[in-house]
Amino acid sequence: MKIKKAIEILTMYLEKDKETVEYYNNEIEGAILEIFEDSIGAYEVAIEALDKQVEKIPIKMYEDKNNKNVWRCPICNLPNIYPEDNYCLHCGQKLDWSVEE
Repeated sequence: MKIKKAIEILTMYLEKDKETVEYYNNEIEGAILEIFEDSIGAYEVAIEALDKQVEKIPIKMYEDKNNKNVWRCPICNLPNIYPEDNYCLHCGQKLDWSVEE
């Protein structure tokens, strides 16, 4: 299964759980509510982790005095990332350096 498809499926289940909790509003409580809250939290963490594996193109900031491009992470905006970095050192986002080629 592709990462984007997995994210799509998890997002669908996340939204269904949120809709269920909202629909039943105050009627769900105790252990059942806790199960839904845990499920929602787990979906959110899984989606975030999977999304970090989808390559994102870094943002060019400027050229330095040696005519070398200086980049920043498209997610957390960490400056000074370089093509030899496959992942952002701060947030772990996978980087797509095809723009550098």
